[in-house]
Amino acid sequence: MGLVKTRYHRIPLIATATFASTISGKVPFGTSRPLFFHTDTNYSSLLHSRTKIPKFGKKEKDTFDTLQTLIRRLKQPPPLRVPTETGDVSLKTSLSPPFVEKKRLAELANSFVRGYSDLPPLRLPPRLENDFSISSHPCGRFQTLIFLASQCGPSMDSVESSFLKNERIHEHIEQLKNDDKMRKNSVEALSQLRKALTPSYEELFSFILRQNAIDGMEFLVALREDLIQIKRYWKDSCFSINGMSGHFSQFQDLDGYLQSVFATWFAPGMLELRRITYEKTSASIIEFISVKEAVHPMKSLEDLRSRLGPKRRVFALFHPLLPERPLVFVHIALIGSGEGEDHDISKLIPSSIKDVMDLETLNENSQMSACNLTPKVATFYSISNGVKGLAGVGLGEFLLKQAIQSLKKELPSLEIFVTLSPIPGFRKWLQVKLEQHKDVTLLSPRERQRLMECGLVSTVEKETFPWGELWENLGKENFSVLSTDSKDKKWNEDEKAAVLRDVLSKLACRYLAQEKHRGKPLDGVCKFHVGNGAQLHDVHFAADLSRVGMNNSFGMMCNYLYDLDQLEGNCANFETDYTVPISASIQQRLV
Repeated sequence: MGLVKTRYHRIPLIATATFASTISGKVPFGTSRPLFFHTDTNYSSLLHSRTKIPKFGKKEKDTFDTLQTLIRRLKQPPPLRVPTETGDVSLKTSLSPPFVEKKRLAELANSFVRGYSDLPPLRLPPRLENDFSISSHPCGRFQTLIFLASQCGPSMDSVESSFLKNERIHEHIEQLKNDDKMRKNSVEALSQLRKALTPSYEELFSFILRQNAIDGMEFLVALREDLIQIKRYWKDSCFSINGMSGHFSQFQDLDGYLQSVFATWFAPGMLELRRITYEKTSASIIEFISVKEAVHPMKSLEDLRSRLGPKRRVFALFHPLLPERPLVFVHIALIGSGEGEDHDISKLIPSSIKDVMDLETLNENSQMSACNLTPKVATFYSISNGVKGLAGVGLGEFLLKQAIQSLKKELPSLEIFVTLSPIPGFRKWLQVKLEQHKDVTLLSPRERQRLMECGLVSTVEKETFPWGELWENLGKENFSVLSTDSKDKKWNEDEKAAVLRDVLSKLACRYLAQEKHRGKPLDGVCKFHVGNGAQLHDVHFAADLSRVGMNNSFGMMCNYLYDLDQLEGNCANFETDYTVPISASIQQRLV
């Protein structure tokens, strides 16, 4: 059995029969049929297996039948026209006139879009270890995405034929320079190859957007939200199984195409920046933002009002096709002092989420009216994606830069733009490092000695240092007692707090500035801000004592500084060699 290697995946030629029979409508929905192309030799027998798919409801069946019909009809060549004896042009066949054909296709597209939207939410099966149960899971959205990813790829017969034509042409490459006919054949052959390598779902999605851009975009966003969920599920449960990686790559191809579509439709010139206020913004948008807030969830109505108050700003991006859905939004705290007061501005940069959330600590004179406030520091303390289907399109980077420009224009007194960001992967990274016992450079001899003196480890010997014991004791520690906000007045005298602060701060700096994956920062939040031109400015101990903060990073948080004069240079350096710009404070901790 031969294999055709394309930029999408390596697919056995025998699979084309399955593909052809599926899109031709000969294999009805809800009956026995193979769903996937299996390329691994250990699973080649699965090509001939026939897994029984449970019967679906009428709604699911109608939607899937509509999709199959639409794919088949889009692949049909347009009707030919020939001149009649009277000189008029008529159809060569008995096919319907073009305008009727287009209308029917448009009706099919709208029917499929509405049908998919009306299907029950995506339901995924339990994490199983075999492909049979997964592929037969009775969920309409699940099966639709499987069909699009695995059976709407390139037509293998056309690919093979186009390859053969191009090989014959390239054998006579010299003749192309002087032979117009061969040159024309070469162009036609390359065009056929390009068409053969184009998945069917590209033509499908393009047609849907041409018919109804608003409903079509809503559909594609919902489709990708389901796809992201399936990819995460599939990667966790099946990707490591021998022979299953080919399916994951098919989902990757589909996801990559959708990202490219969104990158075009949601380009910066198409986006609108709006400030969200309690007085002028519709209640539905405010409710949407409160529900979608992912970093620091809303606790009450009063919390919501405070985040939209005079000492705060909330900005969101909107698109004409999704006018009532904030695509991505950011929360900002304005920190400053009264007119005429002199302060070290760097000390106004918040070191904990409590400094931001507590309105009494936002400004040194809390009784001052908002009109007398002179903000010096704008702190971005939360940025959330309102539409999960647009993840990875780059909307967050554009939002931050637009928000900074808007703030600078509104409040010229602002001098510092900084974030107070979580470090979501720090605790997991530290656990791996400590459990592997391989990296002896994590701690210096002096740091190991201090850890033993405060009772966190039992020995300081380099060869037998109890890394597992340290990890276990870290998990038992009550960080809320060790924080600066604790009612325990002995915090400054508590050696354990000082040791943990120094050790965890050093390790967090190493994780953010030096730990890489494929050259880029391992931490996703760091990669986002540094890639946007920010500098890693500082890290803070016991800054987020919430359950999520402790589970993610032992309460550690950090600041990324957006220096407007350095943004462009930092972006260029990051694109060149993934350089993470760091402050003197971070550099000192890394020594």
